Amino acid sequence: MTDVGTASTSGTPTLRRALGRWDLTAIGVNQVIGGAVFALPAALAAASGRWSALLIVAVGIATLMIALTFAEVSSRFDTTGGPYLYTRAAFGRFAAFEVGWMQWFSRVASWASVINVLVASLGFYWPAVTVGAPRTILLTSLIAALMAINIIGIRQSAAFVNAVTIGKLLPLVIVIAVGLLSIDIAQAIPDSRFEFSKISSTALLLVFAFGGYEVVPVVAGEAKNPRREIPFALIATILLVMPLLAITQVITMSTLADVSASRTPLADAAARLMGAGGAALITVGALFSTTGNNMGQALSGSRNLFALAEQGDLPPFFGRYDRPFLRWLEDFSLPEYELRREDGQFVLEFPGRWVETTMWEIPALGIINELRSRAALRNYGPFTLDVTYARAKAKMWEKVERLKKLNGLRISDFGTRRRHSFLWQRWCVEALKEGLGQSFTGTSNFFPSLSITKPKRATSLCA
Repeated sequence: MTDVGTASTSGTPTLRRALGRWDLTAIGVNQVIGGAVFALPAALAAASGRWSALLIVAVGIATLMIALTFAEVSSRFDTTGGPYLYTRAAFGRFAAFEVGWMQWFSRVASWASVINVLVASLGFYWPAVTVGAPRTILLTSLIAALMAINIIGIRQSAAFVNAVTIGKLLPLVIVIAVGLLSIDIAQAIPDSRFEFSKISSTALLLVFAFGGYEVVPVVAGEAKNPRREIPFALIATILLVMPLLAITQVITMSTLADVSASRTPLADAAARLMGAGGAALITVGALFSTTGNNMGQALSGSRNLFALAEQGDLPPFFGRYDRPFLRWLEDFSLPEYELRREDGQFVLEFPGRWVETTMWEIPALGIINELRSRAALRNYGPFTLDVTYARAKAKMWEKVERLKKLNGLRISDFGTRRRHSFLWQRWCVEALKEGLGQSFTGTSNFFPSLSITKPKRATSLCA
């Protein structure tokens, strides 16, 4: 993980706190509404018939009670780990390790399960990707893409989660809106006595359906105000998901004659309400849902390992991340400068702390030297300039030829602040690259480093 925040008061580097309450809520909703929700109406209808919508509300309220407990405990912690940290504080290291390890394992197992649902959803329109090499390539590419977003940073990960959460909710909301206009409520009202023998099977399905909100506290170390926003997100997640699942169940049961017999109940209901476009809309929603759920697994799973390492329950390698300098540098901007004329001389000053004003050294000296060079050549005609530069290039190449004779030479260009001009530095870099080959390791000037030396990584000095 490359994102870091400013150093804490103790001097210890901390993760960047970039997540707001709605980012955290999106993470929770994204984890609860995964791939299973699109097949859930059929399983619930088979288990409890027309009582299923009411049971969603009942189990949702029971889940809310657990979420309130999580909310209370999370208001006392502000670091990464969630349930692992809570268990450690209450029951000690051994019990905490068991919780933390199983959290991570469940994230990995869930990721494997949901990503297969994603491939199956794609296979409805693109059957070739469900078997053989295309399937392997697709799975590998998806996992690599989500990993890359997660590595880039928490802001990018949160933005992606927010986008796919909207992408998965929008089709559901559209189907609900259309379904409410033509709903036959009689088809969803219980028409028989409830069989208590079915409680266990229905409750098991719904406990699974509501699961996932517990990952929200895991990323507390990257929340802006975790003690207030984590509790909000936990409660908001359940309050958003519960009515969504219940209304979806009612609409599905009122639309389809035999919901329990459908393998894709939501898609079938959407097709009945809106035609083929409705089925396609739900399929797109399923793709967003499974992709987002996988991103959530990557996000929370990596933080599970980080928390275990941070507390000394895994090797320190799993808790490594970059230094606060990168966070400082990302938000850095050059301070103001003051240019004035005194006694016929120009005075250029950069007020502020040394760590900030020193960043002016290279651009300021580079500009001043180039202006001086332009003034010196101001009266040169085009032909005179060509001859002058041709002689200078010949002299420069003589130096390159002498350098080529030195065994084991490794040389870099750091001449930006003293250069004659941008163009002349570029010519020098081109000559060193062509004449010295691998002996020339790069330049401190970013633009020539990209266009001439072409580094494998975008740094200011090619290596």
